[in-house]
Amino acid sequence: MRNKRLMIVALGATLALGVAASAIGATATQTIDSVLGGKTTPKFDKKKFKPTSIQVETTTADASNPAAIPPKTTQAKIVFDKKDVKFNAKAVPGCHASQIENTTTEAAKAACGSSIVGGGSAIAALPLGAGGTRQDFPAVVTAFNSADGKGILLHSRVGAPLNTTVVLVGTLSGTTLTVQVPPLAGGVGGIAEFKTKVSKKDYVQGRCADKKINTSGTFTYSDAPSTTVSDTQKCKQKTS
Repeated sequence: MRNKRLMIVALGATLALGVAASAIGATATQTIDSVLGGKTTPKFDKKKFKPTSIQVETTTADASNPAAIPPKTTQAKIVFDKKDVKFNAKAVPGCHASQIENTTTEAAKAACGSSIVGGGSAIAALPLGAGGTRQDFPAVVTAFNSADGKGILLHSRVGAPLNTTVVLVGTLSGTTLTVQVPPLAGGVGGIAEFKTKVSKKDYVQGRCADKKINTSGTFTYSDAPSTTVSDTQKCKQKTS
């Protein structure tokens, strides 16, 4: 397994110059889908915030890339509707990134089980197929409340044969979540899909102020111009 990891690091170093040379050359096709309350059209109180869940799914692609590798995301800035969404980072204890780095999913849960606020899945796309074509590696995502009370830690574990962990650090400022994405495989891999649902206690709270819940995302890449996409979810107002 160690040889496999070393091969990926070496591959990243070998192709790093190519990545730099082709910077801002990719064409990002980005999507974002946000679901509050676990339903297509949830029902919430018009004024009062109530504990609920939120799921966010993003996809990244570049149809012009012959190897089918998506643009390499370096940062995702997700802005949730401040009229209808509220976060409570004090709802559960916090976890330090150092406690879950380089760990399996099981070990991370054992280290910070009380800090878990949700989870999901992801797909890492690496040029490890024949001729450097895309090969997908599924990842298990576990979301932890950050110890500083200002964000979320997304523990992403890719199993065999890579057995690799990446911790994405997300910082919350009001209803804006900014997630830093470290380079994958030396900068040659990209995240094709990322899905996370957060639903612990009242960590997420929602309401339906104007019958629509808006979400936008600005994505920055190392090899493509940044893009901003949006999503709108309808909601129903509970009668008083």
